[in-house]
Parts: sequence; C-alpha cells; structure tokens
Amino acid sequence: QSVVIGPTLIREGSAAPRLLEHGGDTVLETRKGRKRARYRSRPFMGPAFEAEKPQLSALWKNSVR
Repeated sequence: QSVVIGPTLIREGSAAPRLLEHGGDTVLETRKGRKRARYRSRPFMGPAFEAEKPQLSALWKNSVR
C-alpha cells in the first residue's frame, strides 16, 4: 500500500481528478499485478465553482479589450 501527501504529477488523460471529485471504480497497476479500487466522491471544485459563480461576471469585466 502507498499514499502520496502533497502535490504530484498527474498525467494528461488521468482519471484521478474525476475519481476524486465524483468517485467511482478503477483498476490500478501494482507491482503484483492489477487491483480494483473504489473511490468515494470528495467534491471540491464543483462546490467551489458554485460558491464563486455570482462573482464571475465582475471578475471578467474589462479583462478583454
């Protein structure tokens, strides 16, 4: 078993962001072969976006000329 604490490289096309936000099942490659893993959802970006949505127009105002 392993754990990563802090930032790590996420390759393009990785399922990690989707799995962390929405949860789901995936297959992990391990030294001993393949292992099925289930992630529970930990929504962060969705709720953060909804909280900031009312200020979006003010943030973008006059940003493009």
